[in-house]
Amino acid sequence: NMSHELRTPLNHIIGFTELVLDDEGQTMTEVQREYLNDVLQSGKHLLSLINDILDLSKVEAGKQEIDVTDVELKPVLEGSLVMFKEKSLKHNISLSLEMDGVPSSIAADERKLKQILYNLLSNAVKFTPDGGTVKLQACLLKRQNGNFTLESGRSIFIPIHVRESMGDSGNFFLLMIKDSGIGLSRENIEMIFQPFEQVESAANRRFQGTGLGLSLTKKLVELHTGAIWAESRGENKGSIFNVMLPL
Repeated sequence: NMSHELRTPLNHIIGFTELVLDDEGQTMTEVQREYLNDVLQSGKHLLSLINDILDLSKVEAGKQEIDVTDVELKPVLEGSLVMFKEKSLKHNISLSLEMDGVPSSIAADERKLKQILYNLLSNAVKFTPDGGTVKLQACLLKRQNGNFTLESGRSIFIPIHVRESMGDSGNFFLLMIKDSGIGLSRENIEMIFQPFEQVESAANRRFQGTGLGLSLTKKLVELHTGAIWAESRGENKGSIFNVMLPL
């Protein structure tokens, strides 16, 4: 009921504002058009915030369930990058995909997997300056004798808290979203997964956002009994966001 009551009037505000702006016969001054665009962008921002709050509330209340099916990986990964193609071209950001020994499909909730990818790629593109790079890497990871290795045999460092939660053996699907963006300080790496937390203060924030995307992403990963963590060499040195799912 809350979902319907909150979303419906906002969708009307957004929809009718778009209709007015798209009407070529409408005579408006530049100032009026600017104000209407402000209404439209604010409406979309508020709708995004409400959607995130409702989704997060549903997860925390134990009402969010996953619908596990066989998900074809290649089209999902390629499709996730396509969504950011226009924005990356506009800002001269290089987008790339690399797959290393991943299976053709995995057991997961396809819609939620797409949401995880969208949230992480959206952040990577948003926080990467013009001319930067964003790379999506998907790997098959094996754990044997306590070590995590790629198909090539190369060992991968996995944080202790993740190692302890993943059992002594098995295969895993590892996603890495690497960017050359603003990076993270050591104290901010854990904070960013908390609801409503953002690295920059409200006074000097350059990047608009709800502060809920990473918190929701973490919940969606954990619904798949997986783990998520971030790495960075420091501010302005880029970031890597890792998602690890058991196979």
